[in-house]
Amino acid sequence: MAEKTGKTFLLRKYIDWDAYAIITRGASVIIEDKEGDINFFGVKEGLLKLTKYLENDNTIILDEFQRLPHEYWDLIAVTRHRGRGKVILCGSSFSIAKDVFSKRSPLLGLFAPIEISLIHPSDAIDSFMKRFSIKDSFLWGLIARDPWILGLIEPRENIIDTLVENYRFLVSSVSGLIGEIFEEEDRRLTRLYDAVLRLL
Repeated sequence: MAEKTGKTFLLRKYIDWDAYAIITRGASVIIEDKEGDINFFGVKEGLLKLTKYLENDNTIILDEFQRLPHEYWDLIAVTRHRGRGKVILCGSSFSIAKDVFSKRSPLLGLFAPIEISLIHPSDAIDSFMKRFSIKDSFLWGLIARDPWILGLIEPRENIIDTLVENYRFLVSSVSGLIGEIFEEEDRRLTRLYDAVLRLL
């Protein structure tokens, strides 16, 4: 579990899943099946729908798990024992990971944690060496450790010009992401934190 490190991309691209479900901020469940059909459900209805996949030995991904109210964790625990299907929980909150593996959790012993952290600097630099000079590769390697940035801007030879051209967009995106992270961790993004971010 980690922040904007490409977890969803990795799961959707490299796991052979039968159902991909995401918990929305409004506590609904969006379920996409292998054929690309997408349906919205209430939390209880959505989780019960997912149990059917597990009974048929399918693999499901439950993304943004930190948004799922704790009252439904027992349902996941029961579901995990039905059939031989696989459940992958994905979230971006370290506090929720602690809750899942606490001694009072109904999910304890049912899952193994895997942390997806930022890209290692040497890997990021190496990936840019195929396109750019050593200097630009080092600079882009530092920026691209947060892979979400590459979804917003296209790396070009002059990194300074690229960042200057996109700085307004990047500042507002960072502020929004930090706010989202604070919210997921049950903390508030205060004006002081926001002001410090904007000054930086």
